[in-house]
Amino acid sequence: MKTKYTPDELRANAAKTEEEYVRRDFTEDEMISFKDDIAKLSIHTYEKEGELKEISRELKNEIKGLKSEIRTHLGNVKAGYRENFETVFLIEDFTKGVMEYWTCDGDLIRSRKLRPEENQLRIDSNTAINE
Repeated sequence: MKTKYTPDELRANAAKTEEEYVRRDFTEDEMISFKDDIAKLSIHTYEKEGELKEISRELKNEIKGLKSEIRTHLGNVKAGYRENFETVFLIEDFTKGVMEYWTCDGDLIRSRKLRPEENQLRIDSNTAINE
């Protein structure tokens, strides 16, 4: 019996043909090529994972900022107001016995009773405002 047949001999002498998986060992050159590809792909994957970590860090920081803004706005909505540090004008109203606090826009924001030291009349009091 022959140990090796040519393709023409096989076609001429075969009773029939079938399709099936056949194991073929890789050549040494193919193995070297695969190993080279594995090394290149591993390096590329490592680089991409580094990029992913950086992008992930940036996105986490961005999301953190957005969530902080949301919390601020939710707090504003819940409170219904905001407090600004600004100059207010204290006007004595001796007829009512109160000290009034006014914004620069001319809005009265609060009032309180005059303190004993404020309740004394002064020569330079703003009587024109209280009239």
